[in-house]
Amino acid sequence: MDGRTEIGRFVRNLEAELIAHIGGAPSITQKLMIDRIIRTKLQLDSLDEKLAAGTFTPHDQRTYGALLNAHRLGLRELGKPAAAKVPTLAEHLANLEAAQAAPVPPAPAPPRIRRREPTAEKYL
Repeated sequence: MDGRTEIGRFVRNLEAELIAHIGGAPSITQKLMIDRIIRTKLQLDSLDEKLAAGTFTPHDQRTYGALLNAHRLGLRELGKPAAAKVPTLAEHLANLEAAQAAPVPPAPAPPRIRRREPTAEKYL
């Protein structure tokens, strides 16, 4: 898409805003999701124009609903944080060894139970 046209500038700006939203430097899956969100947004805008022109058909209504749902889910998925890095087996074993080598702190002393002395009133 040519970045000099109005639609091209819109796409470029929306892409930059979505990348900024996720903190920059998107992963490949985030790049694909951003591309899909932008394409869906363009299709929704096209159907909005048909609705405004009065040429919206029942098929357009169903398509609009499906696209709107896909757009919503794409935005929700993009907003999720990236998956945590899973440690390799070597990293996991090194973490276990480090935990076992660390000194174990002594267990805290059990709480002392205080018993009240019986009073004479109790037996009267």
